[in-house]
Amino acid sequence: MPLRNAYFDFYANDDIDAFIEHLKVFFDGFPFSLNDQKENEKHYNSILYTVLTSFSANISANRETALGKADLVLNMPKTIYVIELKYDQSLESAKKQIRSRRYAKSYLDSGKRIVKLAVKFSSKDRNIESYEAVEEKM
Repeated sequence: MPLRNAYFDFYANDDIDAFIEHLKVFFDGFPFSLNDQKENEKHYNSILYTVLTSFSANISANRETALGKADLVLNMPKTIYVIELKYDQSLESAKKQIRSRRYAKSYLDSGKRIVKLAVKFSSKDRNIESYEAVEEKM
């Protein structure tokens, strides 16, 4: 299933796991010559933002809160995903940043489910190495 179809399935069914697997396939096919050794978190943030914007996703980049900036905020019909990306850093550091800077708290009155999504990119694999999605509780 192409990435576009996977996104629309994600949009309809809120299945983040299937969508991430399709993102991994996308990154595996991303041309080597477009990935230089200076890759960083902003590189992947820009790619994800561009891909999701091309699907008409309701997405914000570097969304400011009182304590910092969430890398991406994806507003879906039933769920808001607060996304923190890390490049060659631990997945725990992404989770800790979302938690300590309370990125998800400002969306609690939205009436939607709030999911904190931590994503770790690897320079070795040039892809998503790991991720974790955790629902924010009141």
